Amino acid sequence: ASTETMQAANYAILGRVQSDASWFNPAHEDNYYIAAAILPWYGQLESAQQILSRASDARRFDWQPAFYYAFNELHFRHDALAGAAWLRTAADHARDEMDRIQLQQMAVNWASKAEDKELSIRIIRAMAKETRYRSFSGFLEKRAQRLENIAALQVALTRFKDANGRLPSGLIELVHPSSGLDRVPSDPFGAVYAIDTQG
Repeated sequence: ASTETMQAANYAILGRVQSDASWFNPAHEDNYYIAAAILPWYGQLESAQQILSRASDARRFDWQPAFYYAFNELHFRHDALAGAAWLRTAADHARDEMDRIQLQQMAVNWASKAEDKELSIRIIRAMAKETRYRSFSGFLEKRAQRLENIAALQVALTRFKDANGRLPSGLIELVHPSSGLDRVPSDPFGAVYAIDTQG
């Protein structure tokens, strides 16, 4: 697996060899380490994901294969929701309670960045219902509320810009029946919403 003298064509061979090896022994650590550290960075993402998926299924006591799969979904495929789903799998595999909560929190952060805000909100609310920790459930509900507020502000901003041909000077200008806002929403964490120069 040493890559110091490896040529570009050899990475496809390495991906195939490691994928075949993972079929024979999906729980072997070396395969998924290579899948995480080498293969996706040299164009072998499909092989890496195949190896990591098999390792995740075979190593239900180990959160790392699912975590690396999640990372690849976000970093290489730019799919925040798929990454968040795999982070939830990683959280399910974590033995330590703090690791589980941190992985769930990361999943929420990634889901929040997805293009489909409505789906993100549903995922976060589902996670809030699943957790056994009331304080974490409350935190997740606030994250969902924040996303709802941001989505409402984005809709109002688009309507304002379409009607006026410019960005508003402040959020208060968005409070109008035509924008769908009857008030500027309050952030559940006490932060302040603002409009940046790009809207």
